[in-house]
Amino acid sequence: MLQGLKGVFHRDKNKAGANLLKQASSSQKRRVSDVGEDSQRRVRISDVSSDRLQAEPRRNDGPSQSNGQSNQLNSSLTASSRLTMEPRPLPKRKSFSVEPPANAEQSSQSLALAMLGEGKQLQTDGMVKVATSISTPSEVMCCRFSSRGNYLAIGMVTGSTSIHHTDTAASQMVLLQDSDTLERCMPVTCSKFVPVPEGKASSVLLSTYGDGLIKFWRFQTGDCLQTLDVDEQVLALSFDCLGKYFQIAGEDGIIRVFDVATGTQAGRLSASSNHALNDGHRSRVFALAGHPLTPHELLSAGWDNTVQFWDMRHPHAVRRIYGPHICGEGLSIDPFTNHIVTASWRRRQALQIWDYGSGELITDLQPDTYESMQTCAQFMGKDFLAASGGFSNIIRVIDSRTYMTNGMVRNLPQSVRCQDVLVCEDKQFPRVVACYGSEALLMDTWH
Repeated sequence: MLQGLKGVFHRDKNKAGANLLKQASSSQKRRVSDVGEDSQRRVRISDVSSDRLQAEPRRNDGPSQSNGQSNQLNSSLTASSRLTMEPRPLPKRKSFSVEPPANAEQSSQSLALAMLGEGKQLQTDGMVKVATSISTPSEVMCCRFSSRGNYLAIGMVTGSTSIHHTDTAASQMVLLQDSDTLERCMPVTCSKFVPVPEGKASSVLLSTYGDGLIKFWRFQTGDCLQTLDVDEQVLALSFDCLGKYFQIAGEDGIIRVFDVATGTQAGRLSASSNHALNDGHRSRVFALAGHPLTPHELLSAGWDNTVQFWDMRHPHAVRRIYGPHICGEGLSIDPFTNHIVTASWRRRQALQIWDYGSGELITDLQPDTYESMQTCAQFMGKDFLAASGGFSNIIRVIDSRTYMTNGMVRNLPQSVRCQDVLVCEDKQFPRVVACYGSEALLMDTWH
């Protein structure tokens, strides 16, 4: 092609032809250089295997007069790459070995203690005193005082519930389990004593389980009175203030209302099909709180960062609060001030006080010296509230008038999963129980 172009331009003898000839020559030089660069790239890529380099046939993309130059270039590159790609011994590293722990539970406990600092003991400050500690055979999932405070129910991850007398809490009185709980071995997610008229002692415990079972227990004898199955994971439980109905909620975000006397479902509360209204939950619900004075009003909260207000005479929520991220029993209503406390699993704005009537935020409770991600919060009488959680692993008693911490328990080896408070005339001081791991701390408080 080049010879043909030269002949044309020699015959024409015009300036334009000469310019075209120069362009063709420069284009030819660029192709030669491109072939050399391509050969260089191919040699560098194939340096990983010298055998493959020798066996691989080389493509001749350039003109015949550049073959000698390309071969020389390839030979020099191959030789240089063989020199530079010779394997070198790796630097010696210090050898070490890790032995697997013999017991995973002991390993997690030792890790928690190491994070806190070896040798640290539980410390109490202010108006809190640890009365006793209860050790259970497996991890605790929920806990609840009876209405008079004589009994304490502790639900465990194995599906069993232990009943303790609060005067001799260290000794177990009854273990609630039957063929269903032993066969399914699902965790006890919630336990509450069935409310009774004032002046009487409750004798029935209602427990929910991770596979949707609901059981009524006569806890003093260990007999199961009735079993329901909703076929949905239950994570929250509450009663109305009259004790006539109980409500459950969980994974599907639907609140189911049951008649206590008959065990039949009496209602269903859920979000409507219109997502824009946001009149219900569309994620897991972890907390339910019936209004302490109005039997048909109910609050619910969970993972969707809302607190929903329900009138159980209507199928959808009537209003809502945006913000709280609830992952435990972090929802409570004060019957004296009509305030709401929310405990969120986050480090900022973890404890918040709201007005029930307007839904407006009253205050963010300051974390004092220790920031803690909250799982639980409950009003404790008309002057105090108890809160607990993780990260800092502390239990706090807070003055609900000044919002200052009046007492705390520090240096817990694990985060608090559940808690309950007891305020009744039969006990001289309000009591708090908080559970972490397989331990339950029973604490007395004073003003």
